Parts: sequence; C-alpha cells; structure tokens
Amino acid sequence: MQECRVNRAMNYLNLRLPPSKPPVAWLLELIDRGENALVEFKGSLQKEGIETLTAFANTQGGAVLMGVSDAGAIVGVTVQAETVQGWINQCKQITSPRIIPDIELVQIQNKTVAILSIGEYPIKPVACKGRYFKRVGNANHQMSATEISDAHIKLINSSWDYHPDPEHTRASISEPKVQAFAAAIKVEASINNVLKSLNSSNKAAPPLRVTYYFRKTMYF
Repeated sequence: MQECRVNRAMNYLNLRLPPSKPPVAWLLELIDRGENALVEFKGSLQKEGIETLTAFANTQGGAVLMGVSDAGAIVGVTVQAETVQGWINQCKQITSPRIIPDIELVQIQNKTVAILSIGEYPIKPVACKGRYFKRVGNANHQMSATEISDAHIKLINSSWDYHPDPEHTRASISEPKVQAFAAAIKVEASINNVLKSLNSSNKAAPPLRVTYYFRKTMYF
C-alpha cells in the first residue's frame, strides 16, 4: 500500500521508483538530495506551503514534503481525523483558480510525512491570495506583470479540447444541461445523437476532453 502511495506521488515529479529499492528508502534518498525545482520541505502547511503548491502548478508540478525540516530532517506532522480535509480546505480557500493537491501520508522513521503533490495546472496562472508565483530552481519567485499577462494570453490561445478531465466520465454528463446549452447557442444538431455517439465509442477511450465552460456547467 505504501509503495502505491509513494509511486503516485512520484508521478508528479516525473520520476519512477527503482525496483531494487523499497519506496521509503528511495524517498529518504530523495530527501537527502535536498529541495529542488520539484520538491520543497515544510514543517507545516501554512501560507508559504500553499504558495509553493501554486508555484509548482504554474511551472511543471511538484511535491511539498510536509514533516521535513529545511535541513532535511524528518520531524513529522500530527494527523488527526479532519487534518487532511483541513489542508485541502486551506488550499481551496486562498487559491484562484482553486487547486486541490493529492495528499499521501507515509510513515518514515516512526513519523508521519505528508506528501502534497500537484501537477502543472492547465488553467494558469494560479494565484495565492492574489499573488502569483513560479518555481525557479529550489525557490519560489513572484511572477512579474509581464509573466502573468503572458500566462493569460497562452491560456486564451490554447484549446481546452486538448486538456483531459480524469475526474469525469461520459456518464457524468447531464443531458438536460447539454440541451439547454445547445438551445442557448442555437445548435440544431440532435444532442441525443451526440451522446449516443459518445456512448457507442471505444470504452477504453481516454478521459473526456472538454472546454472549460462545459467542464463547469454540464455535469450533474
């Protein structure tokens, strides 16, 4: 189970666990390498940890190892019943667009280390309390007005058809909402035929690729 958790977190770091090493030993080796463009150590979450997550989201993804000191010592974190949900709520409350990291708890040296992972976000830039950061080396840098503007322009010029949505399936689509949207934009084609075409396609097809508007309004 722990190996699966570490593997999942390492996906965000574009790294693979070598088969010859236990996952915890490999994670300790990663900690020994120190902070870098994909890894940050934090004793607790707080605003600085969330700023780091937004910096990762605005760059190429990464992971915050919570319960690890700046010097790389395993200090651990205290986790209670609502702790993980509390961390998620903290991230949602002060980020825009809201980000929700994957959180995995791993036992190292009889202490709990929380791995908060996030991939590069398709909607950039992501802000933390109105401020925008990017990851440069092992530090977060506040983005300039030009960099923020460039990120917005890239988003406008990109097509959402190319961004996968792993959180939903075809069964998640609300037909009444699709029909209402089609009527609003005066689409004459039968929505039933469109949905039928989707349902009859290969079941092994990749996740839905949808526009941002569709993603926000067309699910149940």
